[in-house]
Amino acid sequence: MSLIGIILGFISLSPNLVNTDTRLAQEQQRFYHLLELLADRAILENQPYAVAIYQQQYRFFRYQPESREWLSLDEDKSLYPRPIPSTFAWQIEQDGQIQRLDTLQPQIIFFPDGEHSAFSAQLQSQNDTEAKALSIKGDGIALQLH
Repeated sequence: MSLIGIILGFISLSPNLVNTDTRLAQEQQRFYHLLELLADRAILENQPYAVAIYQQQYRFFRYQPESREWLSLDEDKSLYPRPIPSTFAWQIEQDGQIQRLDTLQPQIIFFPDGEHSAFSAQLQSQNDTEAKALSIKGDGIALQLH
């Protein structure tokens, strides 16, 4: 009887068996909270921060005014690069246009005054057409989950 309980517990915790909608929601929440952290850092440290979303991962950056370039936060304990599950895809829209995900420049910038680039980021499953697509929208002032 206890063996059955252990097996059922293992199966229920297996990430491959969690439905796609749940995994999408978890990934969306993680990205949303990281964007909030990025926005807070920009205000507290009085310098621009940004995120670049690629096909396989997203990375965070801090603007270096002296060199006029974006420095990757790869070594940061909170804002290190995060992989995007291979079964998911982000679609970023700004100013009514879908953004390319192969550019080296950040797409979403958070400024020290609390404002940020306006955007809509939609997360969808590439395999499960029945799964609900989720989005995060930023109007330049506030972030919202949809």
